[in-house]
Amino acid sequence: MDEYNELRKSLGMASADKDDLGEVVAFVVVFELLAKTVADECGSLPADERDTFMMTFAAYLKWLVMLIVEARFPEGTWQIISPVLERELARQPWHRSQTMGSIYNMMVELPPLEAKGLNFRVLLP
Repeated sequence: MDEYNELRKSLGMASADKDDLGEVVAFVVVFELLAKTVADECGSLPADERDTFMMTFAAYLKWLVMLIVEARFPEGTWQIISPVLERELARQPWHRSQTMGSIYNMMVELPPLEAKGLNFRVLLP
């Protein structure tokens, strides 16, 4: 748990009190958002497009994780995980609540890829 909390701290996240699935999912998403490849891609964009890029990518990750959680975990698990993930996303400097909500809601309404028939072979830690 100490190593995990050190990793969380390196991402600007608070320590987790317990091994909570919501905390782990939030960590994985924030870890991916702060990856060097994402920073490089974001840095190659004009300054006025960077926040939109990050919000869109974050909404996509959130949507993808939601699909995985709903497919692999008991019903209602997403309702437990989502607020924890939202809390961590809200701490990001580019986060705009209404914009992120709109992007995410559009992804739910009009999925970026056809999810039916996909077999997600993702193992969450």
